[in-house]
Amino acid sequence: MKDQSKFSNTEDKALLRALKNNFKPNTTSLSKEDTQIFFDALENPPEPNEALKKAMKRHNELIDQEK
Repeated sequence: MKDQSKFSNTEDKALLRALKNNFKPNTTSLSKEDTQIFFDALENPPEPNEALKKAMKRHNELIDQEK
């Protein structure tokens, strides 16, 4: 998990507050390596693939039709 000094964005600050208040949501245990992979993906998401680009294009077309 991140060092407290690295908490910078709103989501991180909310998580830190929840942890300090002993908030206990449903949890999943991850290895140290998996935890690092998870947070790296959140901080540096990969570029969208073609399927996601196509889905977003279709979504935007449907939204535009509703206007």
